[in-house]
Amino acid sequence: MFASKAPFGAYRAPDSLEMLEFEAEADSLHGILRSSSGRTYPVVAGIPNFVTRQNLSDSDLASLDWYHHNAITYDEYLPLTFRTLKVDESSEREKIIAELQLGPGLRVLETGCGSGRDSLRIANEMGEGELYLQDISEDILRFAVENFQDAAGGPSVHFAVANGYELPFPENYFDRTFHFGGLNTFGDKTRALLEMARVTKPGGIVLVGDESIPTWMRDTDFARILMNSNPHFSYTVPLESIPQCASNLKLQWIMGDAFYLISFQKRDGDPSGDFDFEIPGWRGGTHRKRYFGQLEGVSPHIKAAVIARAKKEGASVSAWLEKSLLPLVEDEI
Repeated sequence: MFASKAPFGAYRAPDSLEMLEFEAEADSLHGILRSSSGRTYPVVAGIPNFVTRQNLSDSDLASLDWYHHNAITYDEYLPLTFRTLKVDESSEREKIIAELQLGPGLRVLETGCGSGRDSLRIANEMGEGELYLQDISEDILRFAVENFQDAAGGPSVHFAVANGYELPFPENYFDRTFHFGGLNTFGDKTRALLEMARVTKPGGIVLVGDESIPTWMRDTDFARILMNSNPHFSYTVPLESIPQCASNLKLQWIMGDAFYLISFQKRDGDPSGDFDFEIPGWRGGTHRKRYFGQLEGVSPHIKAAVIARAKKEGASVSAWLEKSLLPLVEDEI
């Protein structure tokens, strides 16, 4: 399952989206990826690294430092969250992964994959396909790599150290994009969600989630105790950061109602509606005319007179105004 010779053709320079050329050193697992403008990114043991500390926000640097000191014990303490919420970790993770609607032949990206606790489940559900796993922390990603070493069969799996704000992939590349458990630490959630949507194909699914106590539960001991132990439970759901291309969005609370889960499909283009049919009634016009065709105000008695004249002629106000005004402006149309 682990791709020892990762195909680097999928990757792009994260800041410019330029194509990258792999320059190998001693073997095909070590070297650099070089963009046409000369930017280079190291590749060690088949894993490219697209992260530079000078481009990271303070919150991202804090996350990097935290993982540097805690990656080795991360999996030891993570189950305590599930124990605290009195839920079964395996079944909860399976419920989350089910929202991805996985199947064979898909191309899937997981950002912030951590030690790969969800990643292995995703791979097992996919069967054939391509699974790209990335994390901003090289310290935690190495545990995900180790966890995949003994796996057999399933999709090809490719690892990268990358920032969720600048995903090193072209537009419309993945069928599914997934991130769970780190969004609260992002300094710019809007930018991160836009990037997840950018690399997802139209019709593809984006699935994200993290800690958050619902507003109707915040004045409870349950909420206060959790937020006292972990301030991340006080974060609100980032609905204001959802990109405009999101459609069929679903929001739910899981894991004892202490985590949210958002899924949406990427819409191709802007939403559309029929704004040009004639609306029945005395006003008439269309939705588009009523929005773009508003005129300056007139005195109440003139408005009443126009309404009365249109009614007398059996026309809507919109139709009567267009008929009456057209001769005055037809030379300008």
